[in-house]
Amino acid sequence: RAVAGSSLIFILGFSVVFGAMGASASAVGSFLNAYRSILFKIAGVIIILFGLYLLGLLKFDFLQREHKFKPRFTPGYGSSFLFGASFAVGWTPCVGAVLGTILTLAVTQPGSAVSLLLAYSLGLGIPFLLVGLFTSQAAHLIARSARVIHGISIASGILLIVLGILVFTNSLSRIA
Repeated sequence: RAVAGSSLIFILGFSVVFGAMGASASAVGSFLNAYRSILFKIAGVIIILFGLYLLGLLKFDFLQREHKFKPRFTPGYGSSFLFGASFAVGWTPCVGAVLGTILTLAVTQPGSAVSLLLAYSLGLGIPFLLVGLFTSQAAHLIARSARVIHGISIASGILLIVLGILVFTNSLSRIA
């Protein structure tokens, strides 16, 4: 129960940070509404670039860097929340392509930011919760899943490229 509770609070921590990022992107999008057609072009190109990054066709140094620090903390729900918030900030480069796409969509379609980031946080949080609930079994599964993760990255890259083209051509509403 303690691990599951801490996992939930950890998820809440990064969800709050991602939500704040989405609200900020949405506010920027609302402010720049007069430049909507230009925003769609820029956003489409950014999303396509993120897709090419996930496919391994482009490398962005800022998404490749890793910075480590060793925090001192007292175990508990407060530290779980802070660790989750820190995770959101620190791992943004690791989840940058998909998160960047969602934030870019939030700029071009401000009303979608909350639902997109909620879905993103749930998608990112559920595996953390499952690992927290089944810690010993998860270690073995994670070690065996490298090929599957690579396949998911390729599929995500292709999906982002298609999404980028739809945003660039202002055709995203057709699939909605």
